Amino acid sequence: MKKQIWFRKSTTLKWSAWMLLAIIFFTSCRKDAPVDPGVIVPDIKDSSAVNKGTITGLYVLNEGNMGSSKSSLDFYDFEKDTMYLNVFNKANPEIVKGLGDVGNDLGIYGSKLFIVVNNSNKIEVTDAHSVKSLKTIHLNQCRYIAFYKNNAYVTSNDGYVAVIDTAILAITDTIHVGRNPEELVVVGSKLYVANSGGYSPPNYDSTISVIDLNTQKEIKKIPVAINLHRLAADSKGNIYATSRGDYYTTPSALYLVNTTTDRVTKKFGIGASNLAMNGDSLYLYQHEFSMNTGDYETNFSLINTNTLTVGSGFITDGTGKAISTPYGLIVHPQNGNIFITDAKDYVTPGTLFCYSREGKLRWSVRTGDIPSGFAFLYKK
Repeated sequence: MKKQIWFRKSTTLKWSAWMLLAIIFFTSCRKDAPVDPGVIVPDIKDSSAVNKGTITGLYVLNEGNMGSSKSSLDFYDFEKDTMYLNVFNKANPEIVKGLGDVGNDLGIYGSKLFIVVNNSNKIEVTDAHSVKSLKTIHLNQCRYIAFYKNNAYVTSNDGYVAVIDTAILAITDTIHVGRNPEELVVVGSKLYVANSGGYSPPNYDSTISVIDLNTQKEIKKIPVAINLHRLAADSKGNIYATSRGDYYTTPSALYLVNTTTDRVTKKFGIGASNLAMNGDSLYLYQHEFSMNTGDYETNFSLINTNTLTVGSGFITDGTGKAISTPYGLIVHPQNGNIFITDAKDYVTPGTLFCYSREGKLRWSVRTGDIPSGFAFLYKK
């Protein structure tokens, strides 16, 4: 167990079955922000939008309980082997409600950290190394973020992608896409956006919107599968897309989209809840709730993106059984370490696990509430 600075337990709201299902679809809420004993984030040099230099740390975004403004941001310092909890609130005590309600995604571009807070309808932009707030950008029901040529692109559940100038930190355009868009990924000069339609079951959306980033216009929709969520691109420009299914008769699934033809070329025979790409390997897990059985199924898989073969799970020492609710997933692009979070029962604090590239558990440390998003911090 690595050195940890502080934490405390919290309670969570009880929801009806339908509201719980909606939470699983979109915002996943539970846990709260830890007590701050006065620890300050290490003064680390700013990060680049391009992976270069040495990675010095990992930001972990915690969703927190919906409706309680208990989202939080943690920072794991690789050089000091120390986890610093609740760093946004420490750096910004003047912000009364802290980071806000349901932190959903984050990313670093240049020297700025962009934190997407879904239920607070905002993007908090901070200095990447001090976490000091630079500006709050208001965007209704914002979801996920991607970057391209000095613009940030953020999906909104209202059915569009907002274009944010990363220099002036203002929304300059909106691009209409499908219903309830989720993750998005840039390939070449095109932006691919997963449309879910998850707020209107059983009438789900089933398309990926393709946006020409030179014109900032949607140019087509690719039919894929219902209730799309995650996207990841490999080195050849192929996109891997997850479908959450309908939670009853249609299970989750993984699809391969060729971005040269903009067509689906393969459906993998496995379930998929979250993805992480590193080199020629796609790491994924299935943690799928069935309304029919009232239970979850959990599996870990590793796909060779050259051969498109599905191998055994990326956790090889048997400790994957200790992860009750896998949630966030990312792979260190330099040393191949695998980071996966456990949201546990959505009431108690979460855990960040670090595995070696060989799939052996190296360490684990407590996080804030419902750890889901990540951003690596690079030193110049």
